[in-house]
Amino acid sequence: MNIPPNFATPSMSAITVLFILTVVFMARIFKRAPLWRWETVLPVLFFLYEGLKAQRHVLLLMEVAAVPVARDMEVLLHGAWWPFLRSD
Repeated sequence: MNIPPNFATPSMSAITVLFILTVVFMARIFKRAPLWRWETVLPVLFFLYEGLKAQRHVLLLMEVAAVPVARDMEVLLHGAWWPFLRSD
């Protein structure tokens, strides 16, 4: 049974997808954001597609996307606009 995601009442899948996409797009603002190579993009896109299609595979998506999203979040959290989070 394939049910499309309902963003009006967000499920765990919808929240995960929105979080990942928000972090990735916000990190692209900074020049020092790491580039995503195809070995990273392919599994993330696959589980993103599967997660949106079947409302499943959320844990697999989070595990696959954890490292590249963490690298992007590091760039966001060490930005000059949020100085109290810096460890310098």
